[in-house]
This record gives sequence, structure tokens and C-alpha cells, in this order.
Amino acid sequence: MAPDPGPAPGAPKTLAQPPARFAWPVKGEIRRDFVARGGSKAFHDGIDIKADKGTAARAAAAGTVIYAAQGPKEYGLTVIIHHGGRWTTTYSFLDKITVKDGDKVKAGERVGLVGETGLATEPQLHFEVRRNRVALDPVKYLPKAD
Repeated sequence: MAPDPGPAPGAPKTLAQPPARFAWPVKGEIRRDFVARGGSKAFHDGIDIKADKGTAARAAAAGTVIYAAQGPKEYGLTVIIHHGGRWTTTYSFLDKITVKDGDKVKAGERVGLVGETGLATEPQLHFEVRRNRVALDPVKYLPKAD
């Protein structure tokens, strides 16, 4: 389970509409798909995207870093960004974190380097999209892959 981000420190209280879409945080093949909680299969709160170790993991949208540290052991090094309107994105399995709590990031800005920390068995990025702390299928909020 991801660290509970709670409300972002100093985040404005907004009723913002969801972002029109997020950008891919890294280019690569999806190694493991999202699986909603509550089904008969084991859940998976995000997607795992294969990428070479050291590849830049980039912010899927502008926002404020609300967590940048070692996550629960299965997540490894993790960054969570608050995007307003109760939306967050999570970037895990990182080899290195390149932002710190409270940083304002632009869409596409590097937040870390792809690694294989946590439960990763090969270099990849675990990516989550949440609204009101509920995990959503990131693919539904990303542009179609080329």
C-alpha cells in the first residue's frame, strides 16, 4: 500500500476538474497492468512501465511534491505529487529521487531516475493515479501510447 499522502501541505482547497489528461512519466512497455481492489484477483494500484535503469521519471502534470523518500518496502524509493482537486500521482521503484518535499514541479520535470528498488525485479517505474486517495487505472488518464 502506498504511503497515505493526506492533504498536501499548504495546498489550496479547490474544486478543480480533473486534469484533462496526464502525460506518460516514462516511455516503455507496460509490464504489469492496473487491477482494481475488490476483485477475485490480487489488486495492483498502478501500472509498471519497463525502462532502462537511470531513465528520467517525469512528472505527469504540474503539482507539488508531497512525499519524496523511501516508501513502504514494496514501493522502494517513492515520489508523490499533488495536482490539486484531490488528484495525486505516485512514482515508485526509483533508483534516485531528484526532488524534495514541497518542491513545485512542472509537467515533464524530472522527479527521479528509474530503478529496481522495492519489489521490482527489473528496472521499471511503478506509476499510480489517485483521486480522493482511491487508485484509478492510469491508462485511462494517459494519452494513447505510440
